Amino acid sequence: MLPKEFFRLLIPTPGGHHVRTGGSPTAGVIPDGAASDRRSTDRSPAQGQASNGHAPDRDQDMRSPEFLEKRRKGPVMVLTVLPSGPPSMGSYLGLWFLYSAVVGLLAAYVAGRALPVGAPYLHVFRFVGATAFIGYSVALWQMSIWYRRAWLTTIKATVDGLIYALLTAGTFGWLWPR
Repeated sequence: MLPKEFFRLLIPTPGGHHVRTGGSPTAGVIPDGAASDRRSTDRSPAQGQASNGHAPDRDQDMRSPEFLEKRRKGPVMVLTVLPSGPPSMGSYLGLWFLYSAVVGLLAAYVAGRALPVGAPYLHVFRFVGATAFIGYSVALWQMSIWYRRAWLTTIKATVDGLIYALLTAGTFGWLWPR
């Protein structure tokens, strides 16, 4: 396996396990083409997440007939708006490294509190692997529960998290003080 292909498997990149675009009428597909390009350039939305299916005053407005009708007619969406221009891979990789370091530090804390110096490899692997898996994957599940992200996308991201957790656990088991 070439190094480029190896790193493509290990490092998530924008556009990885996301909703695909295209003109297909299937659910979860964002229409593409000149009309949607025109609409997106008519105004410059702020970066971040935007939604159109939530009431401003949740207690009152969510029960109103107008709001319920609006939700029934749709579309209801949560949209992430990215900055214009080419993505900066350096910032993505820097943030990914920071995230991986935080997960590793939390896994080290749990294993360090639970295991003595000289613990067998498999004990270290088990504690670090479980903690790292939780850090890399479990929080992603709520996106499918609350925001209706496709479960297939979440499962793919969970498998990615499992791979990262296994690599983290193997490294800790190998380097654990004897």
